[in-house]
This record gives sequence, C-alpha cells and structure tokens, in this order.
Amino acid sequence: MSLTLSEALTHYRSVTDATHRYWGYFQLVAGGTAAFAWSEKNAIFELFLFLSIAFTVFALLNGRLVISSQGEAVDTVQCIRNFASSATSAIPSELAPLIEGISSDSKTKISIWYTGLSLATLAAVWWRYSLLNNVCLAAG
Repeated sequence: MSLTLSEALTHYRSVTDATHRYWGYFQLVAGGTAAFAWSEKNAIFELFLFLSIAFTVFALLNGRLVISSQGEAVDTVQCIRNFASSATSAIPSELAPLIEGISSDSKTKISIWYTGLSLATLAAVWWRYSLLNNVCLAAG
C-alpha cells in the first residue's frame, strides 16, 4: 500500500498535533508542580520529595511520548521530501513552497530541551524548599 502526498501531509499534521498535545501535558504538570511547591507554606521534606518523585516519573513517561512522536515527525518529513524530490512532476507548483518549508526539530534537540525544562522544574521545587528552610544558596 502506498500513500499519496496528501495522506503523508495529513499524517505529518496528526503526528505534530500529538507532539504538541504531549508538550501541553508537560507544561500543565510542570507548571502545576512548581506552583504547588511555591504555594506551600511549610518545609515538609517528605512532601517535597514525593512531589519531586511524582514529577520525575511523569516527566520520564511523558518524555518518551514527546521524543518518540518527534522522531516520527522527523521520519515523516524525510519521507515527504524524498517523495517530492523523486516525483517533481506529480507535485502541483502551489504545493512546492509548502513541501520546501516543512521541517521538524531533531530528537536530540527536543530531548535536550525537555530534559532542561524538567530539571528546571525540579530546581524550582527544591529552591522553594530551601527558602522555606532559610537555607542560603551560596553563589558559585
């Protein structure tokens, strides 16, 4: 079974929509985690530890979804470009700029950003804990 260009573009759109949805989940949970930590008035170590562990488990599982979905988007873009380069006569001239402009960030770049944002969320949680404990962080 072979796909048409229209079907391939539709698949690309659905993959990028899924990736954006997974990023949305991450933003919601990361923001909620940090907000919960900063709304806390007592430095209860067990609470902050549980919050950190729960967020880490979520981030690891959601990260797998984000990164695998991003990988599928990268693969789909490559397939569309390969098709476009081999079947230039089959592509309407109106679609050429669309196909030339289609792109997707690498899995490595997305992994680095995702990891950095996850670590920043955990840092916000523990920064709040340290402030509640009146611990002064020495500037390095």
